[in-house]
Amino acid sequence: MRKKLLIFSLVLIAVIMTVFLINFNRIPIHKPISLEEVETIVFFGTYRGIKEPTQEEKVRFVEWFNSAYDIRLNKYFAGTTPESGISIVLKSGKNISVIKSGFNFDIRRNNVKNERISYWAKQKDIEKLLADLASEKRE
Repeated sequence: MRKKLLIFSLVLIAVIMTVFLINFNRIPIHKPISLEEVETIVFFGTYRGIKEPTQEEKVRFVEWFNSAYDIRLNKYFAGTTPESGISIVLKSGKNISVIKSGFNFDIRRNNVKNERISYWAKQKDIEKLLADLASEKRE
């Protein structure tokens, strides 16, 4: 009976540790931001130059940023030379870059270990904004 209890206990401990490790490694790559955290946001494009968004554009952009989906780690920072992008400086001094990269966009920021990471994401409004910023057409 003791042997069965010992085996059961060891299996139970192994299962608990496995569940803990799986959940620990699930720290989300994409971190939402709040408007209160944002110091500045700057839009830039090859043809359009640099533009500071209005307060309304900042509010919309933060909503769009937080609703990004299909997050995929870009381990080797692959991508194209950006034709447009968005630079977000947080009040903490951290910087987040959102860069046009093909049909999606690339987000670069520091993770919880303060290491620079890169990942692709999708969000139709951000993709349209980046495409507009990269276009030659003037408003």
